[in-house]
Amino acid sequence: MSPGRFAKLAPRPARRGAALLAALVLGAVTMLTSCVPVQVMSLASTGDSIARGFDACGFFSDCPAVSYSTGSDPVSQSLYQRLLPANRGLAGHEYNDAQVGAQAVDLYGQMGIAVWQKADVVTVLIGANDACTATVGAMTPVLTFTNSIQSALAYFFSSRPGARVVLSSIPNIYRVWQVAHTNARAQQIWRLGQICPSMLQNPASTAAADKLRRDFVSMQITKYNAALASVCAQFRGCRWDGGALYRYPFQLSQLSAYDYFHPNALGQRVMSGLLWNTYR
Repeated sequence: MSPGRFAKLAPRPARRGAALLAALVLGAVTMLTSCVPVQVMSLASTGDSIARGFDACGFFSDCPAVSYSTGSDPVSQSLYQRLLPANRGLAGHEYNDAQVGAQAVDLYGQMGIAVWQKADVVTVLIGANDACTATVGAMTPVLTFTNSIQSALAYFFSSRPGARVVLSSIPNIYRVWQVAHTNARAQQIWRLGQICPSMLQNPASTAAADKLRRDFVSMQITKYNAALASVCAQFRGCRWDGGALYRYPFQLSQLSAYDYFHPNALGQRVMSGLLWNTYR
């Protein structure tokens, strides 16, 4: 091989190296760009009375200001407050669409409102009222519950394909009974207010029938949570809390002194921390 021919061939590896370097740089830029968090301009909370902050601040009243999701009161350290520093456009665009007494079948309508609000993130906490019925037999069938959640999420994501849903598990209502059933005031309020009779009726009873009834309700909630996890897994934008809220051991001091059932402001704050972990 002549020196001239060698000289012509020599630059080729250099050109290949430059091309490779350029590709690596481009790839790194693309990767970094994809890691930039999407701006949240609208946040909606859906679900039931717990999401409304019911009885957290006053007797028989909503208190959305301390909601774990959209609350503005600093005591709750809500998801809204945690998102705001990095999403200034979110200010004033937090919506609490939850409803006292809502069941899974009502989620579809709430999601419709969230679509109208152009929500980028929607939190969902629903299912307790499907289990908290007058009797065990009146609890929502698991298939019906599953179909309701499926329809609601499918509708939302078809309308807001780039949005996210943060789905919380149903709290362990049996835990509420555990920590408060020996409290005389709680017993009286549960009876007078007919609060979650399927679980909390005859709270001091150790009769076999009452134990079995509580076990049935607990089993149903476990099935509901399994359904929530399964449906959430079908949608790319859905984040499931992995049962974190269900596993959290609420204390009596974190329950409302008005009904010994709903979380008070401190309980909402705990829920916010669990929600934030799921969101991240």
